[in-house]
Amino acid sequence: MRSIYLTLSLLLLSAVSTGSWAGFSKQEVQAQFASAHQSLGLGRYEEAIKALTVVYLNDPKQYITNLKLAYAYYLNYQYANARHHYQIAHESHPSAYAPFLGLMNVALAQKNYQQVEKHGFNLLKLDLNNYYGNLKLIYALMAQNKDEFAQSLLSKMLTYYPEEVAFLDMQAQLYVKNKDIDAAKEVYEYILILDPNHVAAKYFLTKG
Repeated sequence: MRSIYLTLSLLLLSAVSTGSWAGFSKQEVQAQFASAHQSLGLGRYEEAIKALTVVYLNDPKQYITNLKLAYAYYLNYQYANARHHYQIAHESHPSAYAPFLGLMNVALAQKNYQQVEKHGFNLLKLDLNNYYGNLKLIYALMAQNKDEFAQSLLSKMLTYYPEEVAFLDMQAQLYVKNKDIDAAKEVYEYILILDPNHVAAKYFLTKG
């Protein structure tokens, strides 16, 4: 256990030490990130990008800078730039989950479901039952009518998250698609127990 804590400490030190910011003090980095976070919260994505770029230009390979910069570009619909910085973040920390999820989000926004699959399967190699990785991957598979594969992942995830509305909703959609209306109705009724305001469930049950 002690070795695990030591490894984590070393990773944190490598990420936040003054040296890793190429001449920036921690206080200067904190100030730029604080400005970026505030701008993101206000929907001022260009301002956030400018604040993060100041840090990025002094150390273009830094993991957290690229991760946050990618997210700001993603929110500003600048998907090529977002993808570029998520890729750098991934190369900096190949086992980190966040860059994979970011790349999946970018691909989903562009409806590039094959890329969602690619990044999703790469993430699942690291964490087979990753919640968001599976969720986004199942969505992409369903969008491509790869229903059998989607169902296999859904069945797996529902064994771990039987109360999770997002997965249950996808299951109901697959039942409807396969014309198993009774099964879909049962799932949607269960969803309304978990989420009384679920729009799709209420619509389906009212329509039916």
